[in-house]
Amino acid sequence: MPTPNLMLTALSLPVALSVSVGHATPANPDSTHPFEVAAPPLEDRLYGLSTLWSEAKFSFAYFDQVPDLDWDAAYLESIPHVVESETMYEYYQELKAFIALLEDGHTDVSMPASIDMDSVPLALEPIEGRYYVAHAEVGLHDQVPAGSEIVSVGGVDTQTYVDSHVAPYIAQSTSHAKALWGGFYLLRAPVGEDVTFEVMTPKGDRREITASANRYSNFRETS
Repeated sequence: MPTPNLMLTALSLPVALSVSVGHATPANPDSTHPFEVAAPPLEDRLYGLSTLWSEAKFSFAYFDQVPDLDWDAAYLESIPHVVESETMYEYYQELKAFIALLEDGHTDVSMPASIDMDSVPLALEPIEGRYYVAHAEVGLHDQVPAGSEIVSVGGVDTQTYVDSHVAPYIAQSTSHAKALWGGFYLLRAPVGEDVTFEVMTPKGDRREITASANRYSNFRETS
């Protein structure tokens, strides 16, 4: 029996909907890395996508809020992406991108427990399209003081990174909410893995920082 691990929240319904998408096995049997767990079988992937499309088409109450969205066309455009997804993470990212087109903060796809992600221990605040550090965990202020701007992630300038790796997967209705969630997801990675990013401190010092995606980890400055 497939494991119900796809969660679609409130399509104007009083309860959440669980959709079975099938078992997944690691591409590497010895690995539990969230980026190496194989996607479910093709028929299950297509079933999951089709269920999202169908439930939203007949139950979502706010299509008038996204008048430019052609839900049927979006479904057809998503099919090849779902077919090509090789890992569980890629598959769920495609589902999240699809459902995010509804731009509704109460309608989203939850990652399964096998995809264990976390963020570096920083609280980020969006200000006029940029992300600034509002708070760093105790002991990290010298490396990343409050007021520092995140200027790049993984060698890519922050705005470009957000546009390609963050924004397409955020299911929210307002630009403010999207920006807030962008800060939450900006520096995420599998738990315990390093994230490399660059900051500009309030004094104008540019620093490259490597941090573990674990809110209790410490930073180490790499340059």
